[in-house]
Amino acid sequence: MMADAELLYDKTHYRHDQRWAVRLGSDRLGSARLGPVLCVACVIEILEDSEVSVRERERERERTGQLPHKTAVLRKRHALCCLRRVTEHFPSVTAQLLLQDQRVCLHFTGTLLGMLHTVEDTATLEQAIQVLLQLVLELKNDEFLQYLLKENERQLCSQASLRSCLPSFILLGRLLDTVPTVAEMLSEMLVAHHGSLLEHVCEDKWSLLERVCAGLLFPDEALKGAVVYVLCRLWSCPPAVARLPPPLTHRLCRLLLSTLSHGHSAQLLLNCLGEGGGELGFLRQLLRCSEAVSVLMSPELCAESDHDCSTELTLPGCSLPLALKKLLLSGDESLQMASSQCMVAILQHSPSQYGTQLIQADIPEFLFERVCCASEMLLCSVYSCLLLLTQETLFFTKCHAVYGLESLVRSVKEALRRSNQEVQRQGLQLLTEVLHRQPVGIQLFSSASGFREVAEAVQLGLSIPCLQVATQAACAASALLRLNHLSSPVQYRALQGVLEAAMDRCKDLPLVTAGAQRRAVSEAEPSSQASRGGRFLLQALVTLHTACRLAAQCASEPGLQDNAFTAPDRPGEESLASFSLGLLHICDSVCIPTVTKLCERGLSPAVLQVFYAILSCQYTLTPSMMPQFSTKLASSCFYRLTLELKSAFCAGESVLVDTVWNPLLNATCSEFLQRMSLCLLDTLDTCVCVCVCVSADLADVCSVLRAGVPGLSARLSEWPALLGEEPTPGQGGLRATQYSLITLLCLSHQHHDRLVPGPALFQAVVSLLCSVQEQGDRPPTGVLRAALYLLAVSQDRSPHLDRAPVHRVCQALSVSPIVSLFSPHPAVLHFLFLYPELSDRFGLPFLECWLARLPEPATRTGPPKAEPDPTETKPPRQPEPQQQQQQHGPRVTALLSVLDSSPTAVLTVLGVLCTGEAQLAHNALLVLRAYLQGHDRCNPVTSDLLRPQLLQILQRFAIEKETQSLGALSALPLVLQLLCVVQSSGSAEREMDDTDFRLLYHVANLAVRLKPSHSEALQPALNYLYCSLALSPEPCANRAVSMLLCNTALMLLLQAVLELPPAARPCPLAPLSSHPPAPLCSPSTQLCCAWLLLASLLKLQRRHSAQVHRSISLSLDKPLHLLSFRKQQTDNLLLASCLRLLHTLLDQDLRSPLLSPPPSPSAQRVLGRTEAALLPLGSHRGRRLLTALHGLLLQRQELLLGAAVSCLASLLGFLHRKSPPTALHTVSQPWTRFLLYTLQSPGDDSLLHPALLTLLTLLVRYGSRTVVWEPDLAQVLQAAERRDVRELGEGTARALTVLLVQLQSSGAHQPPSVKERQAAQSLQERLQSRPLPETQHWSLLHGTEPRDPRGLR
Repeated sequence: MMADAELLYDKTHYRHDQRWAVRLGSDRLGSARLGPVLCVACVIEILEDSEVSVRERERERERTGQLPHKTAVLRKRHALCCLRRVTEHFPSVTAQLLLQDQRVCLHFTGTLLGMLHTVEDTATLEQAIQVLLQLVLELKNDEFLQYLLKENERQLCSQASLRSCLPSFILLGRLLDTVPTVAEMLSEMLVAHHGSLLEHVCEDKWSLLERVCAGLLFPDEALKGAVVYVLCRLWSCPPAVARLPPPLTHRLCRLLLSTLSHGHSAQLLLNCLGEGGGELGFLRQLLRCSEAVSVLMSPELCAESDHDCSTELTLPGCSLPLALKKLLLSGDESLQMASSQCMVAILQHSPSQYGTQLIQADIPEFLFERVCCASEMLLCSVYSCLLLLTQETLFFTKCHAVYGLESLVRSVKEALRRSNQEVQRQGLQLLTEVLHRQPVGIQLFSSASGFREVAEAVQLGLSIPCLQVATQAACAASALLRLNHLSSPVQYRALQGVLEAAMDRCKDLPLVTAGAQRRAVSEAEPSSQASRGGRFLLQALVTLHTACRLAAQCASEPGLQDNAFTAPDRPGEESLASFSLGLLHICDSVCIPTVTKLCERGLSPAVLQVFYAILSCQYTLTPSMMPQFSTKLASSCFYRLTLELKSAFCAGESVLVDTVWNPLLNATCSEFLQRMSLCLLDTLDTCVCVCVCVSADLADVCSVLRAGVPGLSARLSEWPALLGEEPTPGQGGLRATQYSLITLLCLSHQHHDRLVPGPALFQAVVSLLCSVQEQGDRPPTGVLRAALYLLAVSQDRSPHLDRAPVHRVCQALSVSPIVSLFSPHPAVLHFLFLYPELSDRFGLPFLECWLARLPEPATRTGPPKAEPDPTETKPPRQPEPQQQQQQHGPRVTALLSVLDSSPTAVLTVLGVLCTGEAQLAHNALLVLRAYLQGHDRCNPVTSDLLRPQLLQILQRFAIEKETQSLGALSALPLVLQLLCVVQSSGSAEREMDDTDFRLLYHVANLAVRLKPSHSEALQPALNYLYCSLALSPEPCANRAVSMLLCNTALMLLLQAVLELPPAARPCPLAPLSSHPPAPLCSPSTQLCCAWLLLASLLKLQRRHSAQVHRSISLSLDKPLHLLSFRKQQTDNLLLASCLRLLHTLLDQDLRSPLLSPPPSPSAQRVLGRTEAALLPLGSHRGRRLLTALHGLLLQRQELLLGAAVSCLASLLGFLHRKSPPTALHTVSQPWTRFLLYTLQSPGDDSLLHPALLTLLTLLVRYGSRTVVWEPDLAQVLQAAERRDVRELGEGTARALTVLLVQLQSSGAHQPPSVKERQAAQSLQERLQSRPLPETQHWSLLHGTEPRDPRGLR
């Protein structure tokens, strides 16, 4: 027997030569004991020994209880196992022993091969096969390998039963796996047998090819699996397959199809198909060959029969689509995956040729059943197969898409929640193809819920971090946005959600360069993150553009605009209008910022083309929002951006980027520029757009832009030269291009985007207009209007034109109606009035258009502000431009700036005042009044310019008295108001000339011809007379008052006005209303003007002893009643005028030749001494007046404080002159103390108010005991010491100086201490050293005169 530790056969080993044995070395424990002995001869005899002695047979039965033959098998298995281990651990030992004699080596190989057919034990066979494979690897001998193959072939062909050939086929398959050259050797053997097949058909010997074919038809599926495995490994070697003849391949295809159709075991099917993620099966190997695919998918294959093959080939059902379909129904995911991969391999050759067969076999239906599986590999295979099937129209006509859409959407959603990006991408790609290729006539969505599910899946895909998946989701979104996919009702909110998700993703894209963007568009698989970002941006813009086109298509379908099933509480959420507004919002908030940001790094023409197409679509979807949208785009320099991109990408070879002409991009950019320009031109808001076009002008400009913009590809720096070119007879399109340039420059400049520098632009436009005038061209009115605007806005930085260019420009502009060239921009008016020829021709029409467009009301409205201190002599500060704009409005302020720079414009506006329509004349008056009030009062230029013109107008009014009454002359009130403004804006230092006296004469004569009911003309006339007297200097005052006093008709008119009762609240002095047809003033306003005029007449008559021709009857009860019983609606101006009149009368002791007071009732009774002394005022009237004055002072209103204190000073002076005890008694009353306490509020401003200081001066002057040093006078001086005297107002400084002087002359109110007297003296010296104001102001209301503040009144 064989030793346990050594490969020795004790029975025969003594007969063997020692060269066939070798000791293998020490054992594994590393001891000194020698290792086992290997004897190859013993191994061969053990494998060949088939006889067992009786003694051994009994001994084995007693020891093991097994049969002897089983013991022999175990001995052989053990020997093989030991030999295999020796070969593994000592690979060179066995090879050296066998190579000593080739005959022994071959004999040993033949013995092992023989065991494959004589031994039935599977484990022993496996050990024999492993030993053979190890020998092949160790010997590395081609002759040995050929012998092995031939011997294996001989034994295969010599076996009577195919079942015994299984180990040989297994060995052959293992050899094909182990040694690559075996495949070529085997192919040569198959080819040789195929060629001699007919010659050996009658012999008993079988060929290898016949054994292979018979093995595929044998019922044993293990044998079939081994044969298929051999063929699979053979076909994995392309050189070997190339040697096989086509008939052999066809025959094997038919045999394989039969095997696949009738196979059941998983191992056989996997050998046929291959594992999904591993090695390819025989069928997969065959499917790589187009010819094999054609044979396998041939419809006639089922009907063919081969005389060399079994009748199983003729059985029905041998169809590859049906076989693959059967595998899809199996429960094994590996077989399902392999089946779907085989279908993919078939369809990759020709989807149109083989897709129909698979679809007719209802393969898509079963594939859709597998899309909800959990295996990602199977899902990827199914997606790939369905994706190829969608390229066939039959897939959709048989409604497979409708059937499987719901399952597909669920599968895509589930895949998007996983992490496999390839599965996600393929799922979205399949969904995209289904949505894109679905025929129009077959409705894909039967309900709104299905549409929402798809939209949710797409939106979920857009949120995936991987840009490739998100890009595919954007493609699916674009495919979803089709009119035939819309459900009923239309899910506009779902669509908008998809678009928002796509565009929001663009915010975080990496910046991409132009080169990377172009590669992203051209390459199928971009490598960098920036390139993938560029592809996603392009696809997202395509999706948005598709949505815009869908909205435009829905607009033509009435049933799609408003959903009939919308909830009543949300009527606008599911409508086309809300969807269109959402598109505009996405475009404005996401699309434009993203693309403009990426434009800094460069973009491809494809992205720009889609971007500008999106912008152009907005003008069709939401036309009502386009004026604001266009304004925002133009203000964001979109003209510059578009024109620069157009010149860079659409001008052939560009210096910026290496591109060629892009006609599509050029057309898209040109369309956008036309739409934006026409929208800006057509806007109704003239404050936004300078070009106010009528429909005819707009049509002409549209034609110009349509003809000129597409050909405009010059750079911005080349535009001035292009405008200066003169067209030749062959250049018909140059003028259209130039006209387009003018229009674009005008619109861009109006929105603060100066494309061309000012000087260059000015010269270019002048050259163009001169060229147009020389050649006799007639540009459209809109182009001329734009050219005039460009000249105006670029003139400030350019030299003035000579007379010849101005004449040509004037002639070129004159071809259109003057009014149609009007532009409501201040620079245009400045430009026209800069040149006399232009102002003579265009000045008056342009000013009339400007005045006609003034807003209503033209001046600032609202409650009047508090009046300034009436005793102040500081002139009013000139208003800042911003304050002027807030006060008058931007258009009036702009016109005022024109009037400032051009005296001609002032005369022109005055001409509009006299000859224009009522509204124009009224607006002209408002402008002139604002202009005069905003200038220096001592400015003689304005007065000298206007007064002669106004005199001529008054003379014309005087001449027109014979044809119509003055009440019908609507311009007379406006002229008189303007005359009042001119007179009140003058200076008291200016001497009155002959023009002033003539104006005074004509105004007085015109006034007497008016009735008291003509208040709108009478009030400004009385105002002017009063202003003339109040502002007349001393040398001229005598002549002026004498001129008025000798006009008895004027005195009668004044008497009639004084008898008018006070009405409701009157308007302010020289009021201006924004509605000329209504009466300008009330009777109370006329009474106010009459009282002021009478006060001036009384004052000047007494001063100059002027002769009075007619006296005026005036009762004191009327003004006293007004002051005592005033109502809330009584205006403060009327009260101040009343106080002004009483102030003047009391200064004259109520006696004047101009007044004839009515008889008093007190004259008929005996009066006391005091009462008689106070006549004609009387004690009762005096107390009424004093009480009224106290009440006015307690109101603490600025306008009334000064007037009331002045009147109180006159009253106390009258009482002191008539009855000193009465005056002392009046100032010593307790209420005087209360009045002081009320006026002395905390704070320096209240303590230093001119009214309070004047009141203290009066009380100290007339010896009031209610005024004490502490706290009345001391706190006033302390407040003055805390202030810088230079910061005090003129009225405050004057009143404080008078108070200090009065304190020095008063013994009862001297400062109690030396320190306080020194402080008062120091304050008085600082006030006297205070510089006098440069100009002094006349108070027209209170009649104060400019005096030296160091002196006393």
